[in-house]
Amino acid sequence: MKNIKINFFLVLFFFGNIATAQDFEVSPASLVFVADPFENVKQTLSVTNHSNKPTNFSLTYVDFIFDKDGKIEMVTKNSTENSCSQWLVPDNDAFEVQPNETFTFNINMLVPIEDYKARWSYIFVQTSQERTSYNAEKAPQAGINLSARIAVEVFRRPKTKQPALVEIKDLIEIPDSINNSRRFSVEVENTGNDIQECSLFYIASHLGTAQEYEFETIKFKSFPGFKRKLYLNLPYNKLPEGEYSLMALLDYGSRQTIKGARLNKKLIILKNE
Repeated sequence: MKNIKINFFLVLFFFGNIATAQDFEVSPASLVFVADPFENVKQTLSVTNHSNKPTNFSLTYVDFIFDKDGKIEMVTKNSTENSCSQWLVPDNDAFEVQPNETFTFNINMLVPIEDYKARWSYIFVQTSQERTSYNAEKAPQAGINLSARIAVEVFRRPKTKQPALVEIKDLIEIPDSINNSRRFSVEVENTGNDIQECSLFYIASHLGTAQEYEFETIKFKSFPGFKRKLYLNLPYNKLPEGEYSLMALLDYGSRQTIKGARLNKKLIILKNE
């Protein structure tokens, strides 16, 4: 199905335990459903109204995809093969919360098909206010006025362990140097069915002395079906002069073999760089 991009008037994203926008908060900010096919799993969501008046809330759903730099792009509900939004059934789609009170309800996920892929989507918890005839005259839209939204991440992880298949390739140098650093990029692709927690680190080995120098570790999530380009700023003024071999090493689990990509040329460091 074709992805359709969508924009929102106000969207606030927080990836911690609580997400807050204006006069309300939602907890948790991320729901993880561990479910195999034909299982029904529940998670609890809470909405707290910090305003001094009763507030109406409603739920909507969207999907998201990634570009190569890992930036999230919102697309229409049910428009991706990794969507789980169609599997979500809340106890309440719309509800009212009294001042300084918390409303807690269940989000149910039913996996209705023989499917073992990781899936993901967003639930938007939004304040809503029905327009009166008076304020409807001031604004051309009819119906509900959406004033603030909080995004809750939703992930479906298969209960049955899936093979971890993440590849790393194409370590190259980017011509432009910045801040006394030489810049490199490497590509990572998840060809498996599950989301993987990854660590990427770089090692420069001096070809004359065999001394190794390890640089920053980058931690990130790798999503099935998506490629990710990651960047390293290598501070050449911290390396002794000489010729080096540079490798990017990918670790995505204690049971997996560490994979690597090597720069296809010698890395030459001069004192006058």
